[in-house]
Amino acid sequence: MTFKTFIDKKNLTQNGYLTKLRNGKYSLDKRTTIKYTTGQKPPNSLSKPIPARFSKFYEYYLEIKGVNRIIELELSKRKLLKSLPYDKKERTAESIKENKVKISNEYGLFKVVEFLNEK
Repeated sequence: MTFKTFIDKKNLTQNGYLTKLRNGKYSLDKRTTIKYTTGQKPPNSLSKPIPARFSKFYEYYLEIKGVNRIIELELSKRKLLKSLPYDKKERTAESIKENKVKISNEYGLFKVVEFLNEK
């Protein structure tokens, strides 16, 4: 984990801890946030109470060496391609289609970053 400055979905600059998942010219980082939800008492004696709980959320970030920006990746093909540099968009889209990569999970992001680092 390293403390870095990054840009989130809302184009706000934030500081936080990121975990390095893949390294290279294009690096993939992961941020874990945990939200606490308080429990609630039942409104009447026939219903059950809602217990307190912790929920984990994951965000993925792409760091491009030489650009000095870390941007958040959204887990959709269209939004991922939009955040890539212009010269990499077309070949990456072809690779995703050929290899049938699903961007909705972490493994799919690994494949995309590996492809970007190869070329």
